Amino acid sequence: MTQRDPFASTQVKFDLEGLNNNSGGYHIHDYPLQLSESCGATGGHYNPTGVTINTSLGAGVGSHDQYELGDLSGKHGLYRGLTYVRGSTWDHHLP
Repeated sequence: MTQRDPFASTQVKFDLEGLNNNSGGYHIHDYPLQLSESCGATGGHYNPTGVTINTSLGAGVGSHDQYELGDLSGKHGLYRGLTYVRGSTWDHHLP
């Protein structure tokens, strides 16, 4: 992720392989994953503004402010049925 200054949008770059047509949601979590820990140690989705999760919103249909800051698939859509995905997107709310 890159950001020109604290008030600019954040560019999120990704290069994911080995998805085996089994990809789902992708998120930024509260804590980094340590190699010696399970995925549960990362905590919840990054949500410092306390957005209430609205289960009626599907991925990619709401505005960025309707999702947790760390809910990247909610804001930018899912990558279902792929084995590999590479690209970038701009996030206007991610610091």
